[in-house]
Amino acid sequence: YSQDPLQELSMSIKATIRQQPELLEIVTGCETENRYHVFTTLNNGTEKYLFKCKEESTCFQRQCCPSDTREFNMRIKHISSQVDFQGGFENYYATFVKPFKCTCCCLARPSIVGLLHSNNQPFGEVTELCTCCNPIFEVRNGGMLKYTITIDCCQCGFCCRKSCGKLNYVEAQIHNGNEEGPIVGNIIKRAAQNMMEMIGDADTYDINFPKDASPEEKFTLIMAGLFLDYRYYETNASDDKQERDKYRRR
Repeated sequence: YSQDPLQELSMSIKATIRQQPELLEIVTGCETENRYHVFTTLNNGTEKYLFKCKEESTCFQRQCCPSDTREFNMRIKHISSQVDFQGGFENYYATFVKPFKCTCCCLARPSIVGLLHSNNQPFGEVTELCTCCNPIFEVRNGGMLKYTITIDCCQCGFCCRKSCGKLNYVEAQIHNGNEEGPIVGNIIKRAAQNMMEMIGDADTYDINFPKDASPEEKFTLIMAGLFLDYRYYETNASDDKQERDKYRRR
């Protein structure tokens, strides 16, 4: 296995993000720190374990802050051997940082930034735009807009995501440049496959990379998949109250 995850991403055509089910969260209803496992499919069809990811956040924000406001750091550890898998997160490769934002319409939009641990420099950023219906995310590398991710909010798996929508997949389309650009890839949230996924919020995402994406851009799209999960599929009591208030105003 390569010691450089970017080298492996250069040969990747797809990534799969699997959230680890948390029994304590299912039993108590209290949000716990999330863990994810990222696999990559190489251009020869081989699937390899690439990253394991661990959230670091405060209990107060997990229980009380809505997903657009909530702050967290996600440690990303590259898995190149069985020893890496069994160890902790002392030697992590990168951090996904979602800062606290007092979001209000177009003000202080939710965003997430990826930082390499070796130099603490950002390699990519994802920002959710202010929209009335369909969610739109901008993906930037080096400050330049590379991709735009759009989600059709009329999909059952999205609009009914807390009930029957769990039995349906959701597709987010990756556009080259802005949202008017050609579709060059997608992010698929899989339908729930078992009872644990039905009663909990552990989800699985497939990211089909654009053919000409650089390793850094692919890494940023993996971050975008995690960000999408937090924004729309990791809800707490505060999010539920916002949903109820929104429908009362209609």
